[in-house]
Amino acid sequence: STSPENTFLDEKGRECGVSHSSTLDIALIKELFQIYIEMCETLSIKDRLLMEVKERMQHLPEYQVGKHGQLQEWFEDFDEADPCHRHFSPLFALYPGNSIEKEKTPVLAQACEKFLERRLSGQNGHIGWSCAWLINLWARLGKGNQALYYLDRLLKKSVYNNLFDLHPPLGETEGEREVFQIDGNFGAASGIANMLLESMEEGFSVLPALPDEWKKGSVRGLMAQGKIIVNIIWEDNRLKEVEFVSPICQNIKIYDCTSGMMQEFHLESNVTETWKP
Repeated sequence: STSPENTFLDEKGRECGVSHSSTLDIALIKELFQIYIEMCETLSIKDRLLMEVKERMQHLPEYQVGKHGQLQEWFEDFDEADPCHRHFSPLFALYPGNSIEKEKTPVLAQACEKFLERRLSGQNGHIGWSCAWLINLWARLGKGNQALYYLDRLLKKSVYNNLFDLHPPLGETEGEREVFQIDGNFGAASGIANMLLESMEEGFSVLPALPDEWKKGSVRGLMAQGKIIVNIIWEDNRLKEVEFVSPICQNIKIYDCTSGMMQEFHLESNVTETWKP
């Protein structure tokens, strides 16, 4: 098992790349297993494979917090060869995964934040895909100002004049040139969406990572879990109105993260509802 492009130091101080049960690999398996289990429950499937997946799920290692308060990158709390490495793959469970959430697993979410702080202490995430990942990670942690900072850095440091994201030369071969990198564009759009809307099992949160600078604004056509289309208006950094429509009948909860208010709704199919907290 490896942690993409980063290495660690063993007990003799040697730089190594392969161990077992890296946090990324465990997160990928956990997420896959959980999605499969939920799919089977939704489709009323009960078979031998489902039983095997549930049994194996119990034997997967848990996420761990290391000596610096950070989410560990490997099964053992190795010292990283490059503590400021540009990859954030150990945080897959936070984003794009969902097995670490700030409300349900606050200790692990705090460890993810500490991981980011250590990684960013010596670099600025200017490579497009890396910078875009930071926008999403900070948004999932509810840190709107930090998310906006990296959105700003991406637009200032990592795009062409037409806003296509670029990957700078790495200096590994002669004649390298910048290349178009769509990861940064799609990732930045995802980051903005995550700053404004967060889906949860029972509904969604509105403006979960609204930056101080975005005092007034609106957004239309975001999609929450359950195919709920959401339109949002805010003023003075407070939610003014949220409009939503569901293609099916369902009960949901909506959280206004700017006031801490929560409201329950029963949604009829294709009927537009409005909430003005």
